[in-house]
Formats: sequence, structure tokens, C-alpha cells
Amino acid sequence: MLPVPVEITCYGAFEALLHGCKTCSDASEGLFLKLDDHSEGLKGLFLKLDAHSEGLKGLFLKLDDHSEGLKGLFSKLDDHSEGLKGIF
Repeated sequence: MLPVPVEITCYGAFEALLHGCKTCSDASEGLFLKLDDHSEGLKGLFLKLDAHSEGLKGLFLKLDDHSEGLKGLFSKLDDHSEGLKGIF
């Protein structure tokens, strides 16, 4: 009768080991699901940052255009100033 309980105990331990692996696997899956959710959150964050960056690019383009316009204005003022100098 002694070997039977040992076999049952061994089998029980093996089952527990398998169960432990399943649990470990489930925990890993849960971890990856959490990481995926986190990744989705980060993707959303980067999309927002990209959109913000696009907005800033547009703003800087407008500022550059405005700056070009101001340069042109100052060029005209300089020309006008040169003309005034010539009069005086």
C-alpha cells in the first residue's frame, strides 16, 4: 500500500505543478494584456503629441510667413528711409 500514496502524491504534485504553470501563464497573459492596454494608452498619447506637433508646425509656419512679411515690410521701410535720406 505504500507505493500508491506516493504515486498519488507525485501525481498530485505534478498536477499542482501544471496548475501552477497554467496560473503562471494566465498571469503572463494578464500582464501582456495590461501592457497592451498601456501601449494603446501610449499610442493615444503619441497621436495627441503628433497632432499637437502638427499644430505647432502650422503655428511656426504661420510665424515664419508672418516673419517673411515683416522682413518685406522692413525692406520697404528701408527703401523709404533711403528715399527720405535722399530728399534731406
